[in-house]
Amino acid sequence: MNTDTDRTDRDVATNLPVTVDLQDERSQTVATESFISNAFGSVQGSFHVPQGAFTGRMTLRCQFGAVSIRVEEYKRPKFEVVMETVKGVVALGDTVIVAGTAKAFSGAMIDHAKVVYIVVRHTHFASWYSSESVYSSRNPPPHSR
Repeated sequence: MNTDTDRTDRDVATNLPVTVDLQDERSQTVATESFISNAFGSVQGSFHVPQGAFTGRMTLRCQFGAVSIRVEEYKRPKFEVVMETVKGVVALGDTVIVAGTAKAFSGAMIDHAKVVYIVVRHTHFASWYSSESVYSSRNPPPHSR
């Protein structure tokens, strides 16, 4: 942190009391914590989001500025999926059969589970000689059209 608002002084703000508010999407303060800046001019800490507070985009705000963060509810996974490695060479357009297992963390196997997935491929070519910075499979370089 630098307390100089005109940015002419480059001293780091050490041992400075800093009050940080955690605000929800409606700019309502849901938690406040006080910190002391360290030798690097930064603070570290944590907030406990109150039960029933809205999750999503939140803001950490102090007297020196603000930053947006995302807060989501943690949901512990109940199972693990392990896929076997595909054997042999696979070319674009080939049909591939992939085997795997799903096992609950309790140790029980999960049978007859529906599996849905999508494989997406995008190719990007960097241009070292053109005014266009990136070409993709949807926008190929001019010499390949």
